[in-house]
Amino acid sequence: MIVAIDSHMHGDILLKQDRDFPARYRDNSIGGIIWSYNENIHNASDYTIYWNYLKNIAEELSEKNSPFFYKIGIHPRTICQELKNTKKLTTELKRALETHMKNPKCLGIGEIGLDGEDEIQEKIFIEQLNWCINYLPENKRIGIHTPRKNKYKITQKILDILNNYKSLHKQIVIDHVELNTIELVKKINVQIGITLQEGKSTKDDVEEVVNNNLYDINKVMLNSDSGKIISKPYIDFVTGKYLRPEEKAKLLKHNIISFYNLEEHLS
Repeated sequence: MIVAIDSHMHGDILLKQDRDFPARYRDNSIGGIIWSYNENIHNASDYTIYWNYLKNIAEELSEKNSPFFYKIGIHPRTICQELKNTKKLTTELKRALETHMKNPKCLGIGEIGLDGEDEIQEKIFIEQLNWCINYLPENKRIGIHTPRKNKYKITQKILDILNNYKSLHKQIVIDHVELNTIELVKKINVQIGITLQEGKSTKDDVEEVVNNNLYDINKVMLNSDSGKIISKPYIDFVTGKYLRPEEKAKLLKHNIISFYNLEEHLS
């Protein structure tokens, strides 16, 4: 029985750096949701190849280890030149998105969003939101990236854009939320992700959110955002004695199961 689901991680990158990572997750009873991020995208067709790769990884890891799932999308830092020129999703990409949404291992779109003040990033973000408005199934979810730099200002820009997509709010998780942006995100009443990683949030930050009631605890999910290495702060939180057991279980497991409708996949 799993004790946690890492609600945002990059299992495809981890596998290239640490072949033992699945065993570490299994030994600590941790599952994972792999979000889309690939810097080696040269044209629009490469996204579809990469998304199929994520599907295969999620399926293969689940067979031998803890349960894994995946999300697909165009990260603001991985926009290829072809899309920079057109600022539109190709027909091939739209078809690929629709196909993956039929796979129960695919939990939706992510990660999308903004990483800076960039017109192209904004247009591709909006293109993906427009696709979601028209085609995203109600049981699928949208994972939104917020950046390390200029976080407050860019988060506000993301929220301004999302105000035009109110019907999607119930399907959205805004990730990498920190203490200085949590009040901002409260304005639109979405799920939030808090990343336990060096340079991002700490266990003390999580305790402050919970103990001071900074956000509805039923709408908070913890993650590692692990890529090249496994996040030690996340693993320490999973295995350590922090918060009351019922609070910890919500942040690491139950809220994630509820938001992503994973009950039947984990029974």
